[in-house]
Amino acid sequence: MNKYWFFLSYARNDANGYPHLNQFYEDLTREVRRMAPLDANTSSSDIAFLDQSDIQTGDQWLRTLTEAIQTSRTLVCIYSRGYFNSEFCGKEFAGFQSRIDDYVSTNHSIDTAPLIIPVLWDQPGRLPQPMPEAVRAIQYTHDEFGELYAKEGLLYIMRLQQHRDDYQRFLVRFADKVVQVAKAHELPRLTSLDSLEQLESSFNATQSNLLIEEGANLQGQGPNVAQFVFVAGTHAEFAGVRLGTQCYGANGGREWQPYYPQDKRAVGIMSQAAATSQNLQYETLAIDQHLVNKLRRAEETNTIVVIVVDPWSIQVRSYEQPMMSIDKRSFLNCGVLIPWNENDDETSKCLHRLKTGVERTFSRLLILNTSYFRDSVNSADALQKELADTLIEVRRRLLLKAKVLRPIEHSGIAIPEISGPDGAGV
Repeated sequence: MNKYWFFLSYARNDANGYPHLNQFYEDLTREVRRMAPLDANTSSSDIAFLDQSDIQTGDQWLRTLTEAIQTSRTLVCIYSRGYFNSEFCGKEFAGFQSRIDDYVSTNHSIDTAPLIIPVLWDQPGRLPQPMPEAVRAIQYTHDEFGELYAKEGLLYIMRLQQHRDDYQRFLVRFADKVVQVAKAHELPRLTSLDSLEQLESSFNATQSNLLIEEGANLQGQGPNVAQFVFVAGTHAEFAGVRLGTQCYGANGGREWQPYYPQDKRAVGIMSQAAATSQNLQYETLAIDQHLVNKLRRAEETNTIVVIVVDPWSIQVRSYEQPMMSIDKRSFLNCGVLIPWNENDDETSKCLHRLKTGVERTFSRLLILNTSYFRDSVNSADALQKELADTLIEVRRRLLLKAKVLRPIEHSGIAIPEISGPDGAGV
């Protein structure tokens, strides 16, 4: 059960020596109390959580903080440069976002739950540029909060007496937003989260870090490069999931043989052949906690990505969750192929369960009915053809995207020209 209507996540530097942040916390708590359906005896400490006031002497700080993240309905983030430089603010964000991701996937929703609500504390120009990947999709300059807020931030409004009415209008509208989204989504606890300390900060995965981590895998960029993600486990990962594991290699991924034993070609070999047939460089991307960021980076650089998914492997949570995260975003540069081995007895017997798993994992892509999502590739020859066709289709869309954006050139913004397979400009 959720105890708090909101958790205030902030950087210490924004509170030390300044009364405004504590004042905002107290004012927002009071306004939420007025708007929310609360018992008359509900205390302020049961409405909101602020670690400065709510962690008593002798408490185990991390345990209390983790419990508050687990039992808050919304996360109110104080956006400032200090906030995005704070390792622990990034962990608070990661913990709460994990609860949202779990909630959305459990409810098979094609939309996210807007339970992370930013407060623009500083002017937008003082925030990091670019913003961390984890927060780019979250709007923080809402029209209903006024032009002055969007231009200067809340701290500026609170500091000047002449803007007192602007502050009160902001407070009422912001409190209403907190209450309304909290009432719309009952966010459960995350059973896998024991301590915020176990999480990586959501603000650490910058583009430069990704380039270092990926090394050779991100050397190539652009529509002349095809990156492949192979969603297939190892022998050891299928304990308790399926009996026949001969089609999987010791290292998983590219070693998977989708149509074993009739066709023993590994998916990595088939994909490399498809890339070569289209005169594309061939690369692979590992499945890890940075996969979504890697795909975002590939989309920004117009790099083709093909994701080949084993229906059995998404029965394993460590593969299912990354695919659900990808499904929510519908990347323009990504094609998804799902091979089915109809000659495998175990697959035939468990067909309903496997199909249900695919529908649950890729609910958004199935609804959108996109032309480069293929969920029934039934033979090795069909897979070889679909790999080539997907590369062609995704590349066509990236080239079309470049043509659509090219009129922006007259504004002085340079749009890099994309070369075709023979090196000619498109």
